[in-house]
Amino acid sequence: MLETHTEEEFAQLMTSQIAPQPPEVRIVRGENFAKHYATNFEVMPTKFDLRIDALNERRTTPASPGNPEVIEFISEGQIIMQPFTAKRLVKQLSLAIDHFEQLNGAIEIPEEG
Repeated sequence: MLETHTEEEFAQLMTSQIAPQPPEVRIVRGENFAKHYATNFEVMPTKFDLRIDALNERRTTPASPGNPEVIEFISEGQIIMQPFTAKRLVKQLSLAIDHFEQLNGAIEIPEEG
């Protein structure tokens, strides 16, 4: 720095009161990033964490003599998180849904079936 600034400039810089800057937060996508479209979720609490399967496709095998109809939901991926992280997710989703509804109107939840 002394090559491009005088000693006085350097001393002033070192002794000046520079307000600390807040950290810059960035979200970057990792090498294994994947997007999954979900039409439903299955939430499974365990003794240690919560697991959320992102469901999309649905397959139905008709009933046959002696066998019931089988409905399969295809899990596209699973997120595993600690309970406090799940509460953080609920808070962020609530804020995002409130904002979405302010812009687009109330969201109606269709009946499952």
